[in-house]
Amino acid sequence: MPSKLVTERQKSANSVVASGEAHAGRIAAELEALLSPHLRKGEKMPDLSLFTHIAGRDREVG
Repeated sequence: MPSKLVTERQKSANSVVASGEAHAGRIAAELEALLSPHLRKGEKMPDLSLFTHIAGRDREVG
């Protein structure tokens, strides 16, 4: 059985992941605004919304 401290940290981490999922569109828009000036001719912005979702899955705590 995990300790109370571990359980609380898991809850906190899951809350952060859920927030990232809920706001993935806004996060992606902000990242695009930040990064788009650095694109070179012919380069295309990757799907940052998908990236945000995938990055959140990396931190899921179960």
